Amino acid sequence: MKRRHVVRVLWLFCAWTLCVADFSSSEKAFNVIDSEMLVSVKNDDVTSQKLKLVAEDNDPIWREESYEPYSDELDSYVTFSGMPDPLDDDSVRGKRYENWLQNYHRVPNSPKLLWSYDDADTAPDIWSSLEKDYLFCDPDLAKATSSPIDIQTGAALNECYGPSFNVKSAPTWDSTASTLTELFDRSFIVDVANCRVGEGCQPAPYLPQSYDHDKMILERILFHTPSEHKIDGQQFDMELQFMHCKGSGGALTPGCRPELAVAVLLKDGGASQKDPQFLADLAKTAKEVGPDPKELVKGLQFQALASEIAPLFDKFYMYWGSTTYPPCYQRVQWYIPSQVVQVSTGLIAAFKARQGENVRPTFALGTRPLKFLSAEAVSHWTYRGPRGVENWGSPRFPWLAYTSCGTSADCEQLPNQAARDVCLAEQRMQSPINIYTNECRPNVDYGGRPCVQQVGLRPVFWNLGRSSDEPLKVYLKDCSNCKPCNNPNNAYTLTLVAPGKALPVSLAPESGGCNSWESCKTAKGYAAATLTYQNSIYGLREIVVRTPSEHTIDGVSAAAEVQLVADLIDCVKCVCAGWGTAGYGGPRWCCCSPNNNDKSVLIQSLLLVRGKGPGPGWVSGLASVAAQADGAPAPLVPDLLFRDIVASMHPAMNKYFLYEGSLTTPPCTARVQWLVVKPMLEVDDNALAALAAVTVGGNSRPVQALNGRALAVAGTVQL
Repeated sequence: MKRRHVVRVLWLFCAWTLCVADFSSSEKAFNVIDSEMLVSVKNDDVTSQKLKLVAEDNDPIWREESYEPYSDELDSYVTFSGMPDPLDDDSVRGKRYENWLQNYHRVPNSPKLLWSYDDADTAPDIWSSLEKDYLFCDPDLAKATSSPIDIQTGAALNECYGPSFNVKSAPTWDSTASTLTELFDRSFIVDVANCRVGEGCQPAPYLPQSYDHDKMILERILFHTPSEHKIDGQQFDMELQFMHCKGSGGALTPGCRPELAVAVLLKDGGASQKDPQFLADLAKTAKEVGPDPKELVKGLQFQALASEIAPLFDKFYMYWGSTTYPPCYQRVQWYIPSQVVQVSTGLIAAFKARQGENVRPTFALGTRPLKFLSAEAVSHWTYRGPRGVENWGSPRFPWLAYTSCGTSADCEQLPNQAARDVCLAEQRMQSPINIYTNECRPNVDYGGRPCVQQVGLRPVFWNLGRSSDEPLKVYLKDCSNCKPCNNPNNAYTLTLVAPGKALPVSLAPESGGCNSWESCKTAKGYAAATLTYQNSIYGLREIVVRTPSEHTIDGVSAAAEVQLVADLIDCVKCVCAGWGTAGYGGPRWCCCSPNNNDKSVLIQSLLLVRGKGPGPGWVSGLASVAAQADGAPAPLVPDLLFRDIVASMHPAMNKYFLYEGSLTTPPCTARVQWLVVKPMLEVDDNALAALAAVTVGGNSRPVQALNGRALAVAGTVQL
């Protein structure tokens, strides 16, 4: 293998992993091809073509002879920059090599030429020839990993949520109290960290650690006129680039390597457009800015910028690229809001007058993924990913809101012992569970295995109320803010809601509410469907579909699980004139039904398994419209009524398992009564597949430990 090919393979390996290697080789090793590296040779003695000075004019021989001979340093530039091998027969590549030599103006050991945007000898297309450290600036070598790019919106992958930061999955800076200085170095620069060699850097704002990256500290802000990034071919009038480095031990060091960049695009909104105040203040000082950092806008703090920039990140693009200036560091994560900020014509003119056009040409995205992301709500949880099941109890969620979903270590983070005790108690009552089916019988030894206690008759009564007045409405939870709903990290749940409120008809607002304490006690006839169990009344909240089932039977999961979720109707707020002590006639909580149990939620569960027949009509009807469901409840099946579901459950409700558990989604609250119907409902395989498809990976919480809780079985359920 040719020496250059070996070097090129080694470079390709190291370029992505950011390793550093010294590929310099001794002159002796390369003497055999010295003659072949010469573009033109007038002296047959190749060894005389060394870089040396001619005494008469103090000029290198190679310049007089109009060719540049081989040297270790020059060869390193050529090889590292990915220049074509002149020994190849490819004429196009050979011509390119010759042109590179012709345009190479830096003589070894001579003063360096500083890179620029507009000088023909130092412009972006030949940055890589100016310094050995600029090898990644070569437009051919690193074109597949470079920035800026033209963002093609049609090619963006809609993945909804970005890297999960502590607050939301979009850039939000912490510790924004930082004094800003200004300087000019080919671009107008706002120095945030104010790093000085020998002095270190001042504390600076940072992006908190996320699932994707470490804590990133903001070093500086670069101004470009016009924009470097484009959207669908459109170049904008200006661009701000917030360059972040990973701090060593939480602090920056001078000359740090940027690893994350936030770019904000600006366009001309006309002469009368109102400008963000921080930009207006900086524009006034643009003419005064020089190479030395100075605080020209007195008292300007970074929070003034952050308050203007952070709201833009409701929707944003993300891709991996490079810095857009030498040495063109690779593996830089870019965040770019889709919203373009309008500023005044005068503001753009002020910055352009100071720096002219300072842009690097765009590169093709190539095979790199371009993602279109949305900001994530503080409380948003998912089944997979950084906010998935394994992290529900962690501090990733503010206020430790979901610690009951986690481990005992999560409980220990709560601020006081009382809260920790409640958390630990709830963690021992979690759902779902594995249900074992061997029922306890006198004088039967189950070999140490637990058995299910028989508790006899415990009727369950469903009252349809006014639920038959309108069809059930169907929607997909977690499918409101980001569409199409195909994000693998999601909480998608196919859900049905019934009409009516869980209030007695006689107390509903449209019926005038209640006007006496007696009316509260005697109110009957609920508008919503209700379930009576153990002398308590529960109002139907929703019906959710889990795929696969959350509960397992003797260790085996079913294809799906339908859960009817109902809330305890303990009391309603109404006006009871003349009742109470202080504030007669004001709102009071009036008891409307007996309450003989402390379970605030009751969930009746039905497991679905693959069968030979089509199964109940309501299942196939729901499956046929599942793919149409989004975040807005709609009667997608016009003739689907709640009574159809209850009727199909009737044959299966002769036996059910019962136990005390919790919600299976955050905040995983305990005090939930579970009734899991023992017989399973057979459903067509195609219908089950359609129900599962909308969850994009499943929406079931793993089985939790029983922790000594009683598991019982009851019979003769009636409707």
